Amino acid sequence: PLMVRPPGGGKQKRVSKLVQPFDLMPTILDMCGVKAPSGIQGKSYAHMLKGSRKGIHKYAISSGGMYDEEHINKRMPTITSDDFALCLASTGKHELYDMKNDPLQTRNIFKKNPEVARKMFKWLEDLFRGEGLDPEKIAVLKP
Repeated sequence: PLMVRPPGGGKQKRVSKLVQPFDLMPTILDMCGVKAPSGIQGKSYAHMLKGSRKGIHKYAISSGGMYDEEHINKRMPTITSDDFALCLASTGKHELYDMKNDPLQTRNIFKKNPEVARKMFKWLEDLFRGEGLDPEKIAVLKP
């Protein structure tokens, strides 16, 4: 979770759609009426704080060292959508959870839903390409 308290406080607002840490800067700028610089990775979610239910990301990723070859085999990156969370492991013991029906992630449904995992992993490969990185660096994680 990400918690933000704007100047002057205001009522609490819970945003249930996916946001990433890099979305914070464009959101703050947007709330201040300042245009975000072009070419940044993040997107403003200020509209969600004002009540919109329209999300800004289809997927979100959480991990440390994703771009570092030394650490890629030691991390278990997670790709999350509104419906699923895919935890990737270099050991091949991937985990997929139905976030609508199993938000506490107690039932691994990876073996029953390999097509969902492949689709989510393709997004990660495309993300790497879009950032000018070689998707082969994450091939060890491929489901």
